[in-house]
Amino acid sequence: REVLGASEIRFNPELEVYVFDDVRYQTTSNRSFYEVDSREAIWNTGADERPNLAFKIPPRDGHYGTPPRDRFFRLRQEIVNALEAAGIKVRYHHHEAGGPGQAEIELSFDSLLKSADHIQVAKYMIRNIAVSHGKTATFMPKPLFDEAGSGMHLHVYPLKGSKSLFYGPGGYGCLNSTARQFIAGLLKHTPALMAITNPTTNSYRRFGRGMAAPLSLFFSLGNRSAAVRIPGYARGEEDARIEYRVPDPSCNPYLCLAGVVMAGVDGVKKGLSPEEEGFGPYDVDAYRLSDEELSRMKAIPSSLEDALEALRVDNDFLREGGVFDPDFVGVWVGLKLKNEVFAVSVRPHPYEFYLYYDR
Repeated sequence: REVLGASEIRFNPELEVYVFDDVRYQTTSNRSFYEVDSREAIWNTGADERPNLAFKIPPRDGHYGTPPRDRFFRLRQEIVNALEAAGIKVRYHHHEAGGPGQAEIELSFDSLLKSADHIQVAKYMIRNIAVSHGKTATFMPKPLFDEAGSGMHLHVYPLKGSKSLFYGPGGYGCLNSTARQFIAGLLKHTPALMAITNPTTNSYRRFGRGMAAPLSLFFSLGNRSAAVRIPGYARGEEDARIEYRVPDPSCNPYLCLAGVVMAGVDGVKKGLSPEEEGFGPYDVDAYRLSDEELSRMKAIPSSLEDALEALRVDNDFLREGGVFDPDFVGVWVGLKLKNEVFAVSVRPHPYEFYLYYDR
């Protein structure tokens, strides 16, 4: 607040989630598999569902799908009604791109702490209401190969009174120098921040061409391939903001939202420039760029291990003002490496049998 001159920081989280009809998985020393099923999935066009009512959704083609292809509209509406009855306001809900049951529920703007509370409570309620309907909901970032992953895009801006302190008429995307410095800090620290905002080994399977997740560290106006997108429809003095498209819903929302603010504030304090740091703006569709063109942009980490190493090196910005405990980074990195990175790395992957068994 002292740096930005704001009365509060406002967040608007977009929760993406998959709703499945059946999920089975097991990992032992001699057996490792998972199997997921959804009545919406294209692989069930020939299934004996007694009756099979057709209207399946092709891969990555579910965005804004409507009934009868959208089988979960009423379930989502019940979830939204329950959230609002619990005091959690919802902007809207819809079917997301993932054909087999992906949904988005966008929560309304609120303060940092309330937004984190609302994310935590919403995830709990969504899971339980899904089970009450004989379904299962997961916030796992990438539960299906060759389908869109689940992110948690964050719209954010500092507020004073009813005015956005990011508003700058005449500037790129109607953003002022404070917003641009915030963006520069956020993107500069993103490799380290992703150890918190994308804290699972599965998180990094979400990033890929055509998967609606950013590939490179740049900002742009109305560009869904950018790590920071400026919404083209939010350009007034009351709603000018940025959308951070990197995080996913497997994160701890309290750590995630606090980390985003600390990274952005560091950019404002140091007067960083996104242009000088090499973060654009680039008005290009990154998904259509060649590998050579992409290599000229700064890339996001490709694994949790890389992000943890980035956090180990770059963490001073989190400890400013005592926001994060001095011992947090060491404990977090150690636990993540031992319990997740190393635990996954020593286990054979099912696809390795396909690749190597008969070598």
